[in-house]
Amino acid sequence: MVTNFVLQIACLMVSVYLFSNSICIPALSNISEHFTVSPRIAQNIIVLYTLGLGVSQLFYGPLSDIYGRRIVVLVGNTIFVFGSIFSLFSSSIDSLLLARLLQGLGAGCYSVIAKSILSDVYKGNFYINATAVVMIISVLTQMISPIIGGYLISLFSWQANFLAILLYCLITLVVLFIFMPETNFHERTGSKNNVFLAMYHSYSIILQQKDFWLFLLISSLTLACVTIYYGVSPFILQNQMGLSSFEFGLTFLLTDSTFLIGCLFIYYVKNKVNAYKNMLVGLSIMTIGSGMMILTSILKYNEPVLIIFSMSVFNLGTGLVFPVATAKALLVRQNIPGASGAIIGAIQMLIVALLVFAFSGIHGGNQCFLALILFMMTMVCFFFAGKLNEEKAYRS
Repeated sequence: MVTNFVLQIACLMVSVYLFSNSICIPALSNISEHFTVSPRIAQNIIVLYTLGLGVSQLFYGPLSDIYGRRIVVLVGNTIFVFGSIFSLFSSSIDSLLLARLLQGLGAGCYSVIAKSILSDVYKGNFYINATAVVMIISVLTQMISPIIGGYLISLFSWQANFLAILLYCLITLVVLFIFMPETNFHERTGSKNNVFLAMYHSYSIILQQKDFWLFLLISSLTLACVTIYYGVSPFILQNQMGLSSFEFGLTFLLTDSTFLIGCLFIYYVKNKVNAYKNMLVGLSIMTIGSGMMILTSILKYNEPVLIIFSMSVFNLGTGLVFPVATAKALLVRQNIPGASGAIIGAIQMLIVALLVFAFSGIHGGNQCFLALILFMMTMVCFFFAGKLNEEKAYRS
């Protein structure tokens, strides 16, 4: 009973920080026009939020190992509330970008604490199954949020999206304050008088694990592929192909539903399928999806339905790869879950922010270039998966 309640709390926290990012995607084109800035600058709304998520997790994780999960997530949630208020009343693109960074710095607590409380109460394959449930909620959030965002824009303006973020994080703060239990009952890692020393010690142990790095890089690149599509697709499907904000939001019902199917497969097969083979199948499907997008671009079949269908196939593969790779990375050092969850989330978000920022300056709304990026990053994931197999063979 307690474990189920903890899983529900983790799902709530994950849904908040994903909602706060996904609801902004349909607004990117409108924000670009409102402030008369280039698409690249508008995309920094995603980049800076992701950067804040990554950097802040490096602190939230070890601090939660030392001081407990509850107090740390409440502090982070409060920072997120202030960032959301700031974003709602931003009068320039610079102040909006700063507010998004502050939101990310606060929201970083959700990701790392969600991983940590699950690791506190679930062990081994039960943790992987719980992670799959969280992934399912994550996908549902990312499916629904752009639809809500597009609908709010059609009724009001892009500012309504930021009001929705503020209301959601306020409700979450109240729920966590009243209902969230403390799950960190094991011996606290480090001394409260030597916080930074404890952080350094925890991270140095984790970063020495080769398996950790390989699983983490696979999960990070997979997440980056999806985020790059999210950042570029408004300018391809809305600006170039004429979809409205609401129509664009509806496309996520198809592209994200396949990710959900992948997560459900992982949850229901449980121990019946080898995790490594599962990732290989997922990467193969990602290759097919990106290959289809390249082919349709070369043949100049520039129809929204073809892009959406190709990305749906691609996301089916990511749904098989990302949850397993992320869970396996954390299980490498499960005795320090706060620090493990923090370094996983931080590196994932930093890699995503870096790649999205780099790609935003050169894509030019080019469908073929987007497809090539997705294909090449999938090939890099295959390379790391091969290294995992070599490491496994070496140990045996």
